[in-house]
Amino acid sequence: MTNLGRLWVLVSLPLVSAVACGSDDGGSDGNAEDSSSSSGGGDDSGTGASATASTTASTSASTTASTSASTGPGEESSGGSEESSSADGSSSGTTGASVPAVVETTPADGAVGVFADTSLVVRFSEAMDADSVLAAYQSDDVPVDAVTVTWNDTADEVSFTPIAPLQYATGDDPDAFGPLSYAFTIDATATSAQGVPLEAPVTVTFSTLRRVSQSFATDDTRTGALGSDGQLPANTFLGDTNTDTIRRYAVSFDLTTLVPDVAQIESAQFHASWSGQSGDPWAALGGGTVMQHVSFDELTAAAYDAEAIGDPILLFGGAGDTEVSRDVAEPLQAVLDDLDGFGTRLQLRARWLVESDDDNAYDGVSLVAGMTLDTTVLAP
Repeated sequence: MTNLGRLWVLVSLPLVSAVACGSDDGGSDGNAEDSSSSSGGGDDSGTGASATASTTASTSASTTASTSASTGPGEESSGGSEESSSADGSSSGTTGASVPAVVETTPADGAVGVFADTSLVVRFSEAMDADSVLAAYQSDDVPVDAVTVTWNDTADEVSFTPIAPLQYATGDDPDAFGPLSYAFTIDATATSAQGVPLEAPVTVTFSTLRRVSQSFATDDTRTGALGSDGQLPANTFLGDTNTDTIRRYAVSFDLTTLVPDVAQIESAQFHASWSGQSGDPWAALGGGTVMQHVSFDELTAAAYDAEAIGDPILLFGGAGDTEVSRDVAEPLQAVLDDLDGFGTRLQLRARWLVESDDDNAYDGVSLVAGMTLDTTVLAP
């Protein structure tokens, strides 16, 4: 061995020994690093093992710290998998998808007074799979083959429109019959566009309106002739007298027995007729008579001048019109819109187009008592 070789051995051996024993005396990491980098072959395998162990421990500690920081306390890394598991350990192919629910229906569950042309509308919280919703629709009253089905553009609202209108219960005594009931269900087998089943089945029950036909006789305490002289003649004459006194005629119907909460008037017909004629009123008094919608509390002279409401309605249009039926739906609707204001009464006042020809002669007709009002309405 050369002198230079002996010098190297004398210098390096103590350093290797220091690395091997450094853990007991707190030797610095810097010395260990110097030893590792300075070792060169021969019998220094122990030095390499120590360096490898130190590096492995350092790497392991660093990896563990990094994992703990990313997952949080008490959590385990999933290893980067995007598939989630449910509480029972099963995986779902619809990770993050919302569970659909029915948020609104028309009619609402428990609705009363539904019109016959109503569509059954269901609005969901999510876009839905159309085929699954159609399969989930159930109804004995409005079966799926009796409706047309349409969806909105966002696929979260479906309408089931009956091909034939729904039915109304009908009768003439509103206290003697009830409405017809209908029901439909959207089963929980309906799924969203992402394949998630409906949160829960939904059943909607509702009832349609009733068609009620009622007839009303005149309220005789508020029906009678009115004179321009302030008199209330006890007859049914309508025209002018031999003193050119004008006679009008007021008719009242008490509507307190009309079915409440009328949703629609289908028909309202006032029936009247006349029999006796005096003079030639058709030529002298304008050729016909009209009715005005009025309102008054009692049959007094003030009823003669009661303000007319709305447009006049033709009553008798000529000598051939001896018995007529006239549509009074408009004034009846006005009364129903303000029952308290009209005292729950429909009141009409008949008059000639020209009320007197000033010839000091009777011109007019005698009305036949027993005028009636026939109504057909839709109500809950």
